[in-house]
Amino acid sequence: MISLKCASFVLLMAIAMSLTSKTQFINPMLPFLRSFKKCEYVTVSRHHHHHHHNHHDNGRHGGHSATVDICEDFPPDFPPPDSNSTSILCVDWKGCCNFTTVQAAVDAAPVLSQKRIIVWINSGMYNEKVMVPRNKPNITFQGQGYVNTAIMWNDTANSSHGTFYSGSVQVFSSNFIAKNISFINVAPMPGPGIVGAQAVAIRIGGDMAAFWGCGFFGAQDTLHDDRGRHYFKDCYIQGSIDFVFGNGRSFYENCALTSIASPVQPGQRFINGAVTASGRASADENSGFVFYKCSIGGTGRIWLGRAWRAYSRVIYAYTSMTDVISPDGWNDLGNVTSDQSVYYGEYMCTGAGANMSTRVSYEQRLNDTLVAPFLNVSYIDADQWTFCCTNCRISVSSTAAAEGHDSSRPNHTKSISTLAHYLVQERLDQMIKQSQDEEARRLKEARKRKQKIVDRHDSSRVISRKRLVLVVAMEKCSNDPRQDFRRSMVEVILGNKLKEAKDLRYLLKYYISVNYEEYKGVILEAFYQVCNDVFFSCKCH
Repeated sequence: MISLKCASFVLLMAIAMSLTSKTQFINPMLPFLRSFKKCEYVTVSRHHHHHHHNHHDNGRHGGHSATVDICEDFPPDFPPPDSNSTSILCVDWKGCCNFTTVQAAVDAAPVLSQKRIIVWINSGMYNEKVMVPRNKPNITFQGQGYVNTAIMWNDTANSSHGTFYSGSVQVFSSNFIAKNISFINVAPMPGPGIVGAQAVAIRIGGDMAAFWGCGFFGAQDTLHDDRGRHYFKDCYIQGSIDFVFGNGRSFYENCALTSIASPVQPGQRFINGAVTASGRASADENSGFVFYKCSIGGTGRIWLGRAWRAYSRVIYAYTSMTDVISPDGWNDLGNVTSDQSVYYGEYMCTGAGANMSTRVSYEQRLNDTLVAPFLNVSYIDADQWTFCCTNCRISVSSTAAAEGHDSSRPNHTKSISTLAHYLVQERLDQMIKQSQDEEARRLKEARKRKQKIVDRHDSSRVISRKRLVLVVAMEKCSNDPRQDFRRSMVEVILGNKLKEAKDLRYLLKYYISVNYEEYKGVILEAFYQVCNDVFFSCKCH
C-alpha cells in the first residue's frame, strides 16, 4: 500500500467538498483510464435505439484515390423526351436518376395530365408497394426487360386487410401502360387449407390498360384483372390458384401461363389449382377473359377456370395446353345452378391438355361463328383507344417492339421459351428465399429484443432501475457491479500510483460524471472506503 501520513484524511475531505462546487471537470478521460473500459449494468426495462452507420473511404486505398461511378452502366440509349407528347421521369435504385423509387416518380407525375408520362425504370429489384391513383392517367412504366426490372413486395390478404389490397402494384388510373417489367408478390405459396394467403402481384382497376413483355409472379391470385378493358401481349404469368382473376374485359395474346402448383403423381385425380376465376356476376356485364395463341404449362393439376361468379366467362383460342390441365377442364365451385349461366369455351387448342372428350357438359362448343367476336382486339374495343396497338409502343427499342419482336425477351413463336421460364423461376426463387431469410432474421431479432426486455424487467426487481457505469480492467468484469466498482477504483489508484489530490479528484469526478445522480452517495461512500483502505492501511504513529 502507498504510505501516507494520517493527515491525508484532509485530502479525502477536500475531494468530497470539491464535488459540491461549480468547478468544471476539465479532463474526464485521463490517460490512465484509456486501458480500461466502461461496463454498463442496464436493469431498466425500456427500449434503447442503436444507430448503425456505414463508413466509406471514398475509394481511397493505400494512399491512392479511385472513383467508382455507380452509374457507369447506365444505358446509353436513354430515350430523349418528346416534349410535345411525353414527359419522362427517370427511376434508378442506385441514385443515377431523379428518383430512387417508383412510387416517388408516380407521386411527382402531374395530376390529370394530357401528355403521356413515361416512368423510365432502370434495371433492378424495387422492393416497394406502388399505387397509381385515378387522377394520374396516361402513365407508362418502362422497364429494361422483365427479367431485369421488377417491382416486388410481400403482402397477403391477412397482412393487408383483404385480397384486393395485397397487390405489390395497384393501378386505378386509365390509359396505363407497362412494358418490359415484372410485378412480383414474394409471399410464399400457401399450403393446403391456409386461409388469407392470397397474394396479388398487381391489381388493375383502371380502363384501357396495356402490358407488353411483362412478368407477373405470385402463387394464389397473382394477377388481379379487376375491372376495365385490358390488353396483354407477350407476357409471362405465373401462379397456382386463380392466378388470373377479376371482372376485367381483357385480351391476352401470345402469353405464357405457368402453374407452380405442387406436382401431382401419375394416376392421382387430385386437383390443386386453376388458371382463372372470372368475376362476371350478371349477363349484363360485358367482361371476361380471352386467351389467344397462348400456352399453359408448369406443374400440378389445374382447371382452366373456376366459376367465381355465376356468369363467369373465359375463352381459350389457338392455345397450347400440357397435361397440367385436368381432363374435365372447368369447375363450378359446387354451385350447379351456375352451370347454365357460365360461358366457358375452347377453340382450336392443342396439346395433351386440350382433349375435350371428357370436358364438363356445360362448356360451350364453339364454332367459327360463335368464336369470331373473341378472336381479335375488337373484343376490348381497341379502336376506341388506338394507343393499344400503335403509339403506346414508345420504348427505347420501339421499332423492334412495333414489329412484334421484343429484344428484351427470348425469341419464340407460340410461347416463351423453356429457358426463359427457368431463368425467371430461378430469379424468383432466389428473391423469395432472400425475403424469407430476412423475415426469419427479423423474427429472431424481435425474439431477442423481447427476451432482453423480460430479462431487464426481472433484474430490475433486485437491482437499481438505472445503469451503473464502472471502469474496470478489460479482462476483468464480474457479475457483481458493486464488487467491480470497488475493485476498479483500487486498480486505477494503485496501477497508476495516484496520490495527488487533483488526480484523485479527477478520478472521482469521472465516476460521478458517467453515472446517474442517484449513485452519487454510493460512489462517495465506495470511494471513501477504497481510499481509506489504500491510504490508511498503515497505522498512524
